[in-house]
Amino acid sequence: MVSTISTRQWLAAALMSLICLAGYAYFATQAFVKINVDTGSATHFHLYWKTGEANQYSEAQSTLIQIYPNKQFYTSVMGDLQNATHLRVNPSNGTDLFRLTELSIYQAGFEPIRFMGRNLKKLKVISGVGKQGFDEAGMVYQPTQWDSTFETELKLEPETDSTWTHLWRIGLLIGFGLLLMRAYPSITEGLRYVPVLMLLIFGLITTMSIISRPHAHPDEHAHLQAAYYYEQHDAPPAACDAETLSTYTNYGTSRLNTNELAYFISGKFLQFTDIIPLAEYQKLRLFNLGLFALLLLLVTLRPAARIIVAPLLISPQFWYVFSYFNSDALAIFTALIIAYQVVAPDTLFKNLIHNTSQRPVLSFIALSLLACFLLLTKKNFYFFGLFLLGAAVVYLWLNRHLLKSQNIRLLPAVGVLLSAALAFGSWTYYQGSIHDFERSAKVLEC
Repeated sequence: MVSTISTRQWLAAALMSLICLAGYAYFATQAFVKINVDTGSATHFHLYWKTGEANQYSEAQSTLIQIYPNKQFYTSVMGDLQNATHLRVNPSNGTDLFRLTELSIYQAGFEPIRFMGRNLKKLKVISGVGKQGFDEAGMVYQPTQWDSTFETELKLEPETDSTWTHLWRIGLLIGFGLLLMRAYPSITEGLRYVPVLMLLIFGLITTMSIISRPHAHPDEHAHLQAAYYYEQHDAPPAACDAETLSTYTNYGTSRLNTNELAYFISGKFLQFTDIIPLAEYQKLRLFNLGLFALLLLLVTLRPAARIIVAPLLISPQFWYVFSYFNSDALAIFTALIIAYQVVAPDTLFKNLIHNTSQRPVLSFIALSLLACFLLLTKKNFYFFGLFLLGAAVVYLWLNRHLLKSQNIRLLPAVGVLLSAALAFGSWTYYQGSIHDFERSAKVLEC
């Protein structure tokens, strides 16, 4: 027998539907711009649009994008361009050489407008431009003053799929959600929707990992090359080693010159999967897909883990990193597993400190490895240590009566931390010895 949904649940679902529709209605009237630029100094990129010949360009119809020397891709919201007739482009960069590879504009209900490669000739020079050249990659020019100015006609063409088509799609999604609630009203109980949505996400990232071309994702080239090195080697390289030159990015850095363990592990994963008939970059993407699959298995079998992993559902930017090869996926995976061990009941960590573990030695080794992995990830994740410290303080305070009765043992937890610190110190010392303990200076020189 199917249980019914209360009036409150129906109202909540209706409110969420209205929010979705309002959000869609807003973003359907907003254009988005994507640019790919390369310059040697921090500056800004100003875009203006006007709606008729008599109309003048103004700050009210403009968007300003900050440009940095170590970044090439930028996106920004522009506004409603439905009635725009002209676009003015003002890259401000003094007299530095300036390369513009792409300028693309998107607005729901209209065909995208893309200026790429030699198509950038459509941007007519108005002022402030000296030497100028075009190739398949785009346009490069030498400004003669601070504000160089280009202009082009702008006309959005309605796309085949009208706004009503988009609304129909949104309506179908909302209807499916309501139908799911009607047939399975208890899906919100115990966060049962978390494994359902993660299964859907797993399908999306698997599809993306298959259809996206190699090196199409941010810095994937550098990540891949670092893993390829460890497929053939067991030790970190010295700075500027001839075999590592392909791992350096345009910014003069190599992932092999960090303490991250992800590349060593993934390089050995490549050796293990040598018999699989896939390209090497696809095998490495399979590594990150496997990490997400393990998280999906965890939230399916252990409901207590769902509240820990649920933040992955907040934004595609969180789970997108599992769709291509990088070191962030292993770092996120490790942090979530450690958070589960610390927060959830009946875990290896909780059983170890409560002296209820059936295999304390194996639990100690597993937890020490987890802690070591966390120390050997990107430095960004060191901030996660504050969460661990806070969680430990709160847990001990709430269970202070167990401390007095010695039902909580702190020694195993301290032992795990010391073991991880010893492993981290040993790895760091070993890497330092390869560089004669002058790694920073040698990497900078390289």
